[in-house]
Amino acid sequence: MAYPVADAHCDLLSKIITDQADFSSPHPGQMVSRDGLKTGGVCLQVFALWHDPRLESSPLVQCRSMAAEYRRLLADYPELRRVSAGHEPKAGEVETALVLEGGEALLEKGASLLEFWEAGVLALSLTWNMDNPLAGAAEGRTGNGLTALGKQMVLEAKHLGMAIDVSHLSDKGICDILDMRDVPVFASHSNCRSIFNCRRSLPDETIRRISDRGGVVGVNFFHEHLGTPFPSTKEAAAQLRHLADVGGITCCAIGSDFDGIPYGLSDLQTSGEFQRLVPALKNVGFSEDEIEMVLYKNLRGFLCGLSVNPTG
Repeated sequence: MAYPVADAHCDLLSKIITDQADFSSPHPGQMVSRDGLKTGGVCLQVFALWHDPRLESSPLVQCRSMAAEYRRLLADYPELRRVSAGHEPKAGEVETALVLEGGEALLEKGASLLEFWEAGVLALSLTWNMDNPLAGAAEGRTGNGLTALGKQMVLEAKHLGMAIDVSHLSDKGICDILDMRDVPVFASHSNCRSIFNCRRSLPDETIRRISDRGGVVGVNFFHEHLGTPFPSTKEAAAQLRHLADVGGITCCAIGSDFDGIPYGLSDLQTSGEFQRLVPALKNVGFSEDEIEMVLYKNLRGFLCGLSVNPTG
């Protein structure tokens, strides 16, 4: 059987802006495409709005450009629609949402979180790899937590019904988020530090706290987070097994990071190959029902539990 798939993180919109990637006619090396989503059984895809610090244009300009590309995709491809708790997905449909990866765009004059919420952003990640005026990053130099401005931004996101994506936050920043009441929290593309010691991966206690809050953790396919130069579905399944053992089956999800990493798994390179993960999940002891939770139900349930987008 083919399992439905929900992917919590990809960078196709950035690739469209910077590399002229094409959703319907993918370029060599492009990981996410229209046919790929269909072939791989992807029924829910989250797209990141991420600014490339190497570009001359400002973070706000870049993120607005990616939001415009998202609107174009929704207009041009009838099978794409925003995820909604009030809609039962039909065969062939792909539900979608946005995450704002890094809060730098929100620091510019004229920017507002409401603007991005109305564009389809359901989650905010305060940082990418560098510390900023909102918080310390996992790969940053300081290890600092949230600033006063960062906490204010979290409260604004909470008021709108957004989740906070902690995948790029420092350990202290994640603890600061989890110490705030009633804030929906998840990690869109993070792995388990107990399996491979990486600053971007999550300690077991953090996994437990996210799970206790009703959040999910999306395992990513980046080789530097999986601990081997050429990982396969075996390594990804081991991460998911550990997640389930530590946080319970309901916290397990996928966050591939496709089109944001140089290459995928040795046996799962594109969105069209997601079903290749199924045998590896069976090999680490997941049942049929658990596989459907891991690949689809957990992430969709989390996103549908957020407030309804006012323009959705």
